[in-house]
Amino acid sequence: MCENQAGFAVVQPTQILTNFSNTTIITQTSAKLITTNEPYKLAFTTDHLARCEAKRGNVSIPLVPGPSQPSTSFIALYGEYPQEGNTTYNVNCSNIGAPAIATLFVFKDTKSPLISAINAPNVTCQNSITYSVVAQDSSSITLYSYNVTQFGGSTSIVSGTSTTPDITINENLQIGALYVLSVRAKDAVGLTSNLVSSKGV
Repeated sequence: MCENQAGFAVVQPTQILTNFSNTTIITQTSAKLITTNEPYKLAFTTDHLARCEAKRGNVSIPLVPGPSQPSTSFIALYGEYPQEGNTTYNVNCSNIGAPAIATLFVFKDTKSPLISAINAPNVTCQNSITYSVVAQDSSSITLYSYNVTQFGGSTSIVSGTSTTPDITINENLQIGALYVLSVRAKDAVGLTSNLVSSKGV
């Protein structure tokens, strides 16, 4: 971060650099992932001189250079703060030949997963329990880390990880005893939820 002469803070934006393969086929293999709340600037290059325009929905994104000036390198004039989740930009470039059109994606994930419920049967009369974890996240949840204790105790009965929200426990359980599942969720960018525990089952 630096400051200009007027004393205002100037945040260096994160650039989104997308290379165009040619002037008729423009692709982006995956969304640019944003994991901070800092502003960023859309930026892209072309393989030779072109005039380009960019939009986010119906909103035009001013570029440098402008649409009347051919170049091979373009960057947005202003930084943006994307909303959580997916943002789509449409880019249109032209020169002597047919126009090239690109759809560029930005995916922002700065929030940890939220576990809203742990569902389990009210009564178990067998030596296995299947819990179903209900969690939300901007991106995908990739891992659930869990630990099972007997109700009222602190000694771990079994612990492990699962890549699905349905967790079946069938080790060292006694019929008639009550058990508590404690779980954290981890998303695709490495953010983890708070530890949440079920009721005794």
